[in-house]
Amino acid sequence: MAIVYVSKARDRYFLVPTAEAIAPGDFEVQSIDGAWTKLDGLALARFEVPEAEAQAVAERRVAILRGVVRELTAFAAALQGAATTLETDVLPSWERVDRVLALVGATRAELARDPQGTMKTIADRLRRATQEKLLELVEDIR
Repeated sequence: MAIVYVSKARDRYFLVPTAEAIAPGDFEVQSIDGAWTKLDGLALARFEVPEAEAQAVAERRVAILRGVVRELTAFAAALQGAATTLETDVLPSWERVDRVLALVGATRAELARDPQGTMKTIADRLRRATQEKLLELVEDIR
């Protein structure tokens, strides 16, 4: 996966592989999650792409994120219906998503940076928790 950056003037676009380390510098860019940073412009130049390419990557991520938010909202609704520990019955959508993410040890920032990786991590955590609970139940039955 790559980090999508746009120049401060919004006239240059970059796709930087996440494993790539760009030295700090004077060229100010903003990532897709809104964070600003200053990087070495010459080192960053080799990752420059046309606006359409950066836009396509961003749109794919937004589409994935929307799907994840829909799934998490449905999951939150199911948890909310089953849980008696929530303080209120009606929560704003993002607050509900944040609470669900907190339950599985994730954050909205992680989800925005790497939707697929974060969902995989969440699924792995849920699978492990389910396996542990099933093992406890089997032990109780014995």
